[in-house]
Amino acid sequence: MKKIIYLLAITLIASCSTEDTKQEEQAFICPELFTPENAIGTIDNPFQGDILIAPRTKQSGVASGSRLWEGRVIPVYFDERFEGTSQKDLVYKAFKEFESIGFTFVEYTELPYDQDLVYIKWAGVAVSYIGRKGGEQELYLPVKWNTFYDATLHELGHLVGLWHPHNTPRQAEWLTVNRDNIQADKIDFFEIYDTENFEYGDEYDIYSVMNYSSYVYAIDTSIPTMTLKDGTLFESQSRLTDGDKLSIDRMYSCYGLN
Repeated sequence: MKKIIYLLAITLIASCSTEDTKQEEQAFICPELFTPENAIGTIDNPFQGDILIAPRTKQSGVASGSRLWEGRVIPVYFDERFEGTSQKDLVYKAFKEFESIGFTFVEYTELPYDQDLVYIKWAGVAVSYIGRKGGEQELYLPVKWNTFYDATLHELGHLVGLWHPHNTPRQAEWLTVNRDNIQADKIDFFEIYDTENFEYGDEYDIYSVMNYSSYVYAIDTSIPTMTLKDGTLFESQSRLTDGDKLSIDRMYSCYGLN
């Protein structure tokens, strides 16, 4: 009898553990729809410095299937100033990172009307919508920055639907944020949002293309604004990490848009 009870207990524990894992996976894959409350996101005042917020996004949430790219196909049109430039070559290189996980960028040589389209703008700033806005939407790329390629990868990450990972509800568990050293008008960029849209896995991915660097928006640039709990510094890398790819795959799988 003791053996039977013991085996039953083990079975129940294993079953609960499996169920908990499934629930955690489901929470990550299909997060609650998220839009920052009362967020403003215009080219003159982008949300968190580089995000545009469309009016419809405020109502229906960006993580819904309607805010992702069906079949991972993204139609694009380049500002004519990109023609024949090294910057356009770098954008193509960045495209390849996302093509490696199933995205297709369809380039138009004439500006079409009445359809979804990403108009890639020759600009001095890096700004994008989160996911698909519907109709024409702008992607501004900072052509004079010496970090142009990294910035392009980051904005393409927003374009396919990713947010900044440091805003995770697990921020206090994973990160030390030195708010005393953050520029006053940038404090809200480090706000915590209580939604799984910011979850990138079981550990903080210090190499994600969506990261801020550890010294971003610092008052004293010799002191980091963010580190891991153990003091590790971080910044994004010039490639999609496994965590970035997994986050995108899970997000698109949730809405059957693989």
